[in-house]
Formats: sequence, structure tokens, C-alpha cells
Amino acid sequence: FCIGLDRWYQRWLAEGFAPVREQWLSCADGLGGHVEARLPRETLTGRFAGLDEAGGLMLDQPDGGRRIISAGDVYFGSN
Repeated sequence: FCIGLDRWYQRWLAEGFAPVREQWLSCADGLGGHVEARLPRETLTGRFAGLDEAGGLMLDQPDGGRRIISAGDVYFGSN
């Protein structure tokens, strides 16, 4: 994934998002770590649990809930 954006785009068109998601997650830094998502009307914190099937960031919240973040400012690192 880190090389050949056009190749991955063509694969996405041919095979769907799943192989791109799998490769992206294999290279993802911060997976399982603390994340803060700043949305227009709220700020959420939790653990970066991965990407859903549509590419949304899965945020496991301290109360046990999970939110899917499709757009926002996301910050990784210690809390």
C-alpha cells in the first residue's frame, strides 16, 4: 500500500475496499492506542480499534460503546 497508489486504486475498483482495508491496517500506526476525534459538535476519546468495512475509524469508547468516525480531526497518542 505504501507504494503504487494507482495500483491500489485499480485493485479497489476491481475487488472492492476489503483488500485495501486489510493492507492499510497492516501498516497502520497507532492501532489499539489512544485516539481523540474532534467533530464539529463534540470531542471523543478512546481506543483506535480499526477501520470498518466502509473505511470509518472505529473508536472504542471508555464506556464500552463504539463509534464510527467518518470525518473529523483525529489525533493519535497518549492521553
